[in-house]
Amino acid sequence: MAASSRPIEERQAPSPITNFLLRQEVILFLILILAVVLLALSSDKFLTISNILNQGRLLTEIGLVALPMTFIIITGGIDLSVGSILGVCAIVLGYMWNPSGPFQLPLEAAIVVSLALGTLCGLVNGLIIVYIGVPPLITTLATLALYRG
Repeated sequence: MAASSRPIEERQAPSPITNFLLRQEVILFLILILAVVLLALSSDKFLTISNILNQGRLLTEIGLVALPMTFIIITGGIDLSVGSILGVCAIVLGYMWNPSGPFQLPLEAAIVVSLALGTLCGLVNGLIIVYIGVPPLITTLATLALYRG
């Protein structure tokens, strides 16, 4: 094959500032800032203390689920059943804590029972994946349906 006689175009390397601004994290942060500015301009109640506290309360559940999921995804796994496990634990917590129910546990004891159930559900997922050898996607998809009822 004959070599091309056209000269190779020289490209300049992007500046360090351009490299920084094109990082995925920076772009997402800038989009977040833009969204906050647009929402603040569209409503005078968006940047109030009560709304910020309300958003913090609403994001707590998602954050508590997303934090451990980060480690699962980083290690190459996936857990699709986490939402169903959260639902089962919430129902059991309410059932155990219900003053007119059969158990009538104090809140602290009901929380411990709910956390133990969530741990047991995760343990079942892990045992199926490790000892039976079913892929995490299939296992957690099946237990998603199982825990959801």
